[in-house]
Amino acid sequence: MLRVFVRLLRYVTRHRARLSVAMALALASVAVDLARPWPVKFVVDYTLAGRPLPVQFASASAHLPGSGTTHGLLAWSVATAVVLVVAGVVLSLLVLRLSVLIGQGLVYDLSLDLFYKLQRLSLAYHGRHRVGDLLQRVSGDALVALFAVTQVAIPAVTSLVTLVGMFVIMARLDAAMAFVSMGVVPLVALSLARFSRRINATTDRQYQCQGA
Repeated sequence: MLRVFVRLLRYVTRHRARLSVAMALALASVAVDLARPWPVKFVVDYTLAGRPLPVQFASASAHLPGSGTTHGLLAWSVATAVVLVVAGVVLSLLVLRLSVLIGQGLVYDLSLDLFYKLQRLSLAYHGRHRVGDLLQRVSGDALVALFAVTQVAIPAVTSLVTLVGMFVIMARLDAAMAFVSMGVVPLVALSLARFSRRINATTDRQYQCQGA
């Protein structure tokens, strides 16, 4: 299994430039998502509740026109929220577009190499194996490379960074509440570990049926 994984990494290195850009955009999307609750905090804590702004935010908002009034601060908070939402959508679309392009390139390279490998094999080999199984490996199994990029690699990195970022922010606001809210993470991990075996077994049966 490790040898297969190492061989697949050689295909990934062919698209490392696009993959690096996709990862950078994904991390930027995480930063935008983590910043989205802050305009709401400003509206609730400093606009509706009337609390004074912290020193660092007061000095920064002093350069914004109209931010000295309640309505001005509310307008800037709403505008910031809109900008963050639009930026998050744009970044998500860019990451999706790049990840699909990378996955398609990986599938093309892998399928081409598999096809050339089958062409070099003897007629006796093809006589011993089902045509449907060989076609499934070229046309179906190669799609694993696409799923590995679009549904595993990039989403896993962004989810992990988002989880860590959320925990850091919550810990700075309320450490006890942060640890309580993160108590669900081990339960999710146990659920994934329990059901992943069934999912893998079902997927294997599905591909075997398709090949048959």
